Amino acid sequence: RLRCETYREVFCIAFGNRAGTLIDGFIFTNGFFACVAYTILVADFLQKAAEGLLGVVPNRIMLIAGNTCCFMLPLSHAKDLSALRYTSMMGLMIIAFVFMFIVSDCWKSEDAPSNLKAHAVHLNMGIFRTVALCTGAFQAHYNAPRIFKQLHGDLQAHAQTVLASFSTA
Repeated sequence: RLRCETYREVFCIAFGNRAGTLIDGFIFTNGFFACVAYTILVADFLQKAAEGLLGVVPNRIMLIAGNTCCFMLPLSHAKDLSALRYTSMMGLMIIAFVFMFIVSDCWKSEDAPSNLKAHAVHLNMGIFRTVALCTGAFQAHYNAPRIFKQLHGDLQAHAQTVLASFSTA
């Protein structure tokens, strides 16, 4: 109906052309903090995994630098992110598999009913952090090609944003 292809176009139609800068700021801020959250999550996971599997605790800064240089910077220079749709779907399937594995392992335990009764409605900050990270991950997996298109393929802007956000983490 509106014939809009970007969030900026929708926002400009709703609030005027000058408001487009505001939505660009929101998109930048969202992308920036999504990158920071991703980096923190990956560094935490890799530290715990290396400690458990190898018996060594790697340097956090080296993990962040390696992740940024090996994965994030090359992806920020890609002109077409459509190839990532397969790995993105695979990642979501792995998350679903891990979730099903944990649930099935829980139900096999003899203590499952009593633990479920004791902790089913237990709310703490960990729940809210988990929901925020999962929401950000889901949004990143499905909105990255759209956001890339809105930035009109400006690879220098992508590289600067990725470098700034990951160095902040």
